[in-house]
Amino acid sequence: MVLALLLGLVHAVEIPARHTLVAMLVAREDLHNAVALNSSTFNFARFLGPMLAGWLIALWGEGPVILLNALSFLAVILAILRIRVPVTPDRLERRQEGIWEGLKFAWQRPDLRYALMIVGAVSLFANPYLVLMPVFAREVYGGGSDLLGLLVGVAGAGALAGALRLAQREKGEGLERLIAGAGLLLAAALMLFAYMPWVGGALALVVVTGYAITTLVASTNTFLQLSAPDNLRGRVMSLFSVVFIGMSPVGNLLAGALAEGLGVQLTVLLLGAVCLGFAVYYRGYLGRRRES
Repeated sequence: MVLALLLGLVHAVEIPARHTLVAMLVAREDLHNAVALNSSTFNFARFLGPMLAGWLIALWGEGPVILLNALSFLAVILAILRIRVPVTPDRLERRQEGIWEGLKFAWQRPDLRYALMIVGAVSLFANPYLVLMPVFAREVYGGGSDLLGLLVGVAGAGALAGALRLAQREKGEGLERLIAGAGLLLAAALMLFAYMPWVGGALALVVVTGYAITTLVASTNTFLQLSAPDNLRGRVMSLFSVVFIGMSPVGNLLAGALAEGLGVQLTVLLLGAVCLGFAVYYRGYLGRRRES
């Protein structure tokens, strides 16, 4: 519990700082590619890491593997220490004013407000499907740990495919349409997965779900960074981290409580339907804005 709390506190500082640093290291026209590549490395690690950890734990046990993971961060720390970013006067403003200014900026911009809304919906209602995957593997499909590993693995593969696809985009335009499309695709995949009777079909839909989530989240990340001025980018990305990462534990608790009372299949169907509602609402906002 203490370790999880400390990890959450570190993430609250590290994630928005890292996202902002990416924007400072690349040209504006290359930002969408940089964000997508950052997402692809994360998802590649999520895909490969559990498999590698399982193999090493079988050889050495949990303790040495956790120690090895901790030592691996030394290379990252050394690389970060070699980065030189000039300090601008904007960074010397009073911290309390800066936080409220970032919140006010995001709230007064409907495009940013709606983008944060759909990311929060994905974190609260879509991401929790993964915590229900052990029940799907065991009770719905009658499998064991091998099937569970396969389901989680193909989710990571889909996420990696989505990140690599974004990295190939030549321009950062059309991100809002991409966010809306990914939201609709995600909702459809979740609802179809809920009652999919065949394992092969379930695996394919989990790939699509991972692809759609990464496409939506990485596109929103890029859109927010491109929309925020340099002096507020870190604060806007802090809001992104709070909404996306902070909502996940709440969503996991909600999904678990619903699954206990309604069963996992109906729970995922309902979660997908809620995601569909948010995606349609966001798509409607884009349509109304074009007409106005």
